[in-house]
Amino acid sequence: MSALEWVTEAGRWTLQNSISATLLFLFIWLCIRVMRGALSPRLRMALLILVGARLFLPFAPESKWSVDNLVPTKSFVSPATSYDPTPITGKREATEAATQSDNSLPIETSLALLWISVSTAIFLCAVLQQALAGRKIRGFKEIRDPALLASIRECGIPHSVKVVETPDQRTIAVFGSLRVTDLILPENFTTRYSRKEIHGILRHESEHICGNDLLWNWLVFTIQCWHWFNPFVWIAGKQWRSERELICDHAALHNRSITDRQSYGEALIKSVQPERQLTPAHPAFVPFFRHQSELKYRLQLIMKNKSYQLLPQLGTLAITLAFAIATFTTAITPTVIADDKGGVKKPDEPGKKVNGDPGGKKPEGDKAAAPKVDNSKEAKVFRAYDKNSDSFVDDTEMEAMMEGKQNSRGRREIRKAIDRADLNNDQKLDMKEFAWWYTIGRRDERAEIDN
Repeated sequence: MSALEWVTEAGRWTLQNSISATLLFLFIWLCIRVMRGALSPRLRMALLILVGARLFLPFAPESKWSVDNLVPTKSFVSPATSYDPTPITGKREATEAATQSDNSLPIETSLALLWISVSTAIFLCAVLQQALAGRKIRGFKEIRDPALLASIRECGIPHSVKVVETPDQRTIAVFGSLRVTDLILPENFTTRYSRKEIHGILRHESEHICGNDLLWNWLVFTIQCWHWFNPFVWIAGKQWRSERELICDHAALHNRSITDRQSYGEALIKSVQPERQLTPAHPAFVPFFRHQSELKYRLQLIMKNKSYQLLPQLGTLAITLAFAIATFTTAITPTVIADDKGGVKKPDEPGKKVNGDPGGKKPEGDKAAAPKVDNSKEAKVFRAYDKNSDSFVDDTEMEAMMEGKQNSRGRREIRKAIDRADLNNDQKLDMKEFAWWYTIGRRDERAEIDN
């Protein structure tokens, strides 16, 4: 497979994945909207991970339960034994001439090249932005306050994470590539926030670090780059990050008093970002607070300390998994075979009438219809050549019928005749290949001999 063929096939498969994953995401999004109060953030995030898995699925088995079966598809296959009166050399020359006369790329290949070019450009831009942000962060002053460092380590942030302060008075975030390397705090961190607020913020960031959220960030972003043309993929990524923030809020307030919850909510309000901020929507940053649209819902969950019943969650999970089966598979593609005259011959389908039987079964006994016998001249000659009645004619049977060609030259001519007519390269001729040789191939041989 050439590089262009690989890109085209990858683009075709990506589009199919994107469509199936969009159906799955819309179903999950509907479940989240309908049962938002009954589903925990962890379950909602797990369901969204199913969408990401479908987007990156390298293969999908065929199934009659697949949603792809709603759209009828056909795979047209021309049988290897189909009769083609054009000599093999003529077909090869025609193919080469057609290729030389049209050097333009097919539209499908052009779109696939556009898709992979934009995907690569988006990803490389993110890598460049991370490099520039990393250079900027390395210029920040490292925090040396012993009391603050002690609080940071007490909340579970490891010593391998460097703590720096930024002139931006409201930016709180962790930064890194695939693992966290820097904890970014504002210069007025200890004066702007109370001790309880500081502990809540640091526990939240510690949960991001322990959960390897930067690695997840890059994985989600890679999927978004791969499916950049699908707006639902970007919406799903944003929803996934929102659920992750709720999980970190819950972990930061686990077994905490109502006073601690109030302090944590006040810290969220104080951290509302201005229009210009250090931490853009970038996979290398995990901020304490990003979107103002999330503030109200996060504050509600913080103060409620909501518990979730098991039965609604198990029911939603079971229904979603059942729908996932329908999207993690592909349609069973019926094969439509081209007949000898250029028409379409459909494969036998169950349930159709056969010889007057409404059940689709052939009649038995004396009522069984006799099979139709081909009485054409070529068929009669073929049956005469086919000594062992295996529906094929090989070189031995050819030699037995062609008297006077038992010498080496005769065998070479027989072998040459079979090679020219043997379209599927199985070293023997079936009825259609034999018919081609008998009606056309022999004339070509005589012309070669005369010349």
